[in-house]
Amino acid sequence: MAPKEATGVRAGNAGQDEDLVRLYLDGVGKYPLLTREDEVRLSRLIQEGRLAKDQLARTASVVLASGNCCRRPGRAMPPRSSS
Repeated sequence: MAPKEATGVRAGNAGQDEDLVRLYLDGVGKYPLLTREDEVRLSRLIQEGRLAKDQLARTASVVLASGNCCRRPGRAMPPRSSS
């Protein structure tokens, strides 16, 4: 049995794999790294977005539940008040 290569790359694809890695690194290198302040700012924005999404989902659930409770088959709609 032949020993396995440590890199896990077959000899026939080594050049192609290196080209893909080079393309990836060249692309990533076009953008600056985040500073600590940038990371903190982005994490706060993400957290605010999650909280807003959760609040919207809860509100939508309540609205849907209250609106659909009277629209079930066999149940009459309550009369609208004319005030």
